[in-house]
Amino acid sequence: MSDNETRQPKTGVIARSLRAMLGGLLCWMAYTVMSAEATDFNLNVLWVFGGLLVFYLLVHISIIRYRPTMNRWLGALLVATPLIALFVLGGQPGRVAAVGYVGITLLLLTAKGNTANEVLFMPALLSGKETHLPCLLFAPIDVIEQNLGGPGGMPG
Repeated sequence: MSDNETRQPKTGVIARSLRAMLGGLLCWMAYTVMSAEATDFNLNVLWVFGGLLVFYLLVHISIIRYRPTMNRWLGALLVATPLIALFVLGGQPGRVAAVGYVGITLLLLTAKGNTANEVLFMPALLSGKETHLPCLLFAPIDVIEQNLGGPGGMPG
């Protein structure tokens, strides 16, 4: 691990459970919409999903290479903005892709027990390097759980 990388702490049992429930719900919602739509709609969703993954891979590489000391909260907010914009402005395929992307990422975060950023975790898995940005959705719960159990936090 280089000086520019930081290892994300492990999640506690509450945050991990909530990530699993929300991730499962979001994936189920995306699946439900996609199962009721035609093939061309589903292909559009997959194209948008793939575009999101490539976009966030480039953002992830840029942060690791050029901005490793970026303020973690401002950085987390900035990287979430394009996903939010896609959800609001992307029409139905954009909304389904955004919901599915976050759902899959939350399930992966649950499996790894990681507190990393929810939009940069898939690129982190692909590149093998994590950023220092927190998971915006569950950061308050992660902080509480880490402080409850002393130095090691609550068991996960």
